Amino acid sequence: MKKWLAFTLIETVVVIGVIGLVLPVLFTILFVILQQQSKLNRLQQVKKNGDFVLSILEKTIKNRANSIYENTPPTDERCGKREASYPITFSDPGGSNFYFLDKDGNWFRFYLTGNKIASSSAGGDIFMTTDLTKVDSFDISCDRSSAFSPATVSVNITISFNTSSTRVEDTASLTYRTRIKMKNY
Repeated sequence: MKKWLAFTLIETVVVIGVIGLVLPVLFTILFVILQQQSKLNRLQQVKKNGDFVLSILEKTIKNRANSIYENTPPTDERCGKREASYPITFSDPGGSNFYFLDKDGNWFRFYLTGNKIASSSAGGDIFMTTDLTKVDSFDISCDRSSAFSPATVSVNITISFNTSSTRVEDTASLTYRTRIKMKNY
């Protein structure tokens, strides 16, 4: 009697059926992993830009700002020492009319232009965010509780990934809030 070394039809059908069940599950898992990796990369880009902007804002305002003004050339002081009554609050969504003056008499500001945050001084304008991200909102304000306390600058920024897609998987957004106490010169 001769023995055949081959698979039977039943064994072949069972193997094809198992492969048919396992492959869709594996592809679904792989697709979800790639989708999450893409969202993570977008969120990392947004966080990198947001951290950079917040770091520059905090360091510059804390170390250089002496007083806050509403227009340029700086003539109309806000949150200053010579105010008639306290507490004082001055807010400017977008930062277009929010100027700082340093101890050397140089002015600078941070403002929203289009969907980017820019820094402006006598030397010109510099964009602080990249084209990969967009700034959805930028609010800057100051308050001072008394003549003997330094002004506090509050900054609220919402940064998101710059995409035209409205799918939740394709978007990434972070909100930053900080309060910076100015040095009391």
